[in-house]
Amino acid sequence: MVENVNEAHIRKAIWLFPLYLFAINLFVLPIALGGRLIFANSEVDADMFVLALPMAKHMPDLALLVFLGDCRRPSA
Repeated sequence: MVENVNEAHIRKAIWLFPLYLFAINLFVLPIALGGRLIFANSEVDADMFVLALPMAKHMPDLALLVFLGDCRRPSA
């Protein structure tokens, strides 16, 4: 935004950025609910639901894809 030279881009970003945030968060609720249902009585941390769900359902290809996508996130 700082180096933006076209005001039309800002107008587009005003509605597109919130739409993007909404779209990427559409998956949060189903993953959280699925993790709570499947891992209700276990010690699986909620942060690991994205990786633990495909592993629990014997989907190693999806688990690998999730793991590779998660490797880009910096650790705390």
